[in-house]
Amino acid sequence: MTRRITLAILLSVWAILVVGCASAYLIVRWALVRQLDASLVVKASSAPELARVPLGPTTRASMSAAAAQPARTPRATAADDPRADRYVIKADNGVSLSPTAGGLALTDVTPLGGWFSELADGKPMRNVYVRGVARTPDGRPIGVTVTYSADASFLFGLLDRLALAFG
Repeated sequence: MTRRITLAILLSVWAILVVGCASAYLIVRWALVRQLDASLVVKASSAPELARVPLGPTTRASMSAAAAQPARTPRATAADDPRADRYVIKADNGVSLSPTAGGLALTDVTPLGGWFSELADGKPMRNVYVRGVARTPDGRPIGVTVTYSADASFLFGLLDRLALAFG
């Protein structure tokens, strides 16, 4: 009888530890992903092109040629750096915007979501999609969306070490 009680207590403690560790892991993962998303939203709001969004009639013609780029295909900010953040900036009409002289600042930034992806070399990336409003020099509002991607290797490394510690 005491053997059954001891076994029941040990199994209960083991179950509590497993559920507790799994819960702690999921909570820490959720918090880290939210923190990473928040930092990416700040970066997306201040991407270099956002200070120089093309607005003039001459750039509208060149914007049509850039529209062939898919909405969720971030380009590297520095081609030689495989760890560089990547981003795509699009106007409401779906046309990709590129840096030019002059421009505007993004305001009323609203995060629309985040997801994980992998590059061809297997490097994990965290992507956020934000929407904001910019004003032309004549005061007209323009809707702008930014897809911003950054390396997430450190996050997965940290979560792997946490899982190992809980194990």
